[in-house]
Amino acid sequence: GQWREATPEEGPPAWQAALGRCRRHPSREDTLVCSAEFTFTVQGLSRGEDGIAYPTPFDEKCRLYEAVALGEAVGLTQFGVAMEKLLPGGMSSQRHWHENEDEFLYLLSGELVLVEDDGEHILKEGAAVGWKAGEPNGHHLINRSDQPAYYLIVGTRAANDRVHYPDIDLAYERINGEGRYLHKDGTPYPTEEDGDAED
Repeated sequence: GQWREATPEEGPPAWQAALGRCRRHPSREDTLVCSAEFTFTVQGLSRGEDGIAYPTPFDEKCRLYEAVALGEAVGLTQFGVAMEKLLPGGMSSQRHWHENEDEFLYLLSGELVLVEDDGEHILKEGAAVGWKAGEPNGHHLINRSDQPAYYLIVGTRAANDRVHYPDIDLAYERINGEGRYLHKDGTPYPTEEDGDAED
């Protein structure tokens, strides 16, 4: 991907000051409440166990994160924006690339290892990375540090897309907004609905 490191300016970054005014809602665990200049309520906090729905066993290393869909909170429809927290030992996803969706990441704090086709790159606070739709460069992030890492992830919301996973027997396709996981030979993975139907 295209990436660079930005030099931090003196003093706390603006995002850190803004997030300092955010708190969990006292009675709703899945809601963040922000005040002052950063005023909105973000609902739909997702965690690894209920976020990425990879077929087993590909989901096992992708559970150590939390994410908040910021774009949905402010009504965006053409691209998604999320803030994610990747815990120590966590992996952001399986290594992948999109045919029809651009992706952009900005590391707010912490240190992550970016794994791409050409090897590993260390990302530190202020690093910006982008992946252009259609470029077959599988990528994901691993947190090998002992501290959580926070980053913003921005991506196209394409009604039709195909995602390739070069390291494992997995593919994903979305047609007119409906998505499903496939084996590389095109055979669909069973879904929860399939399992319910068999019971």
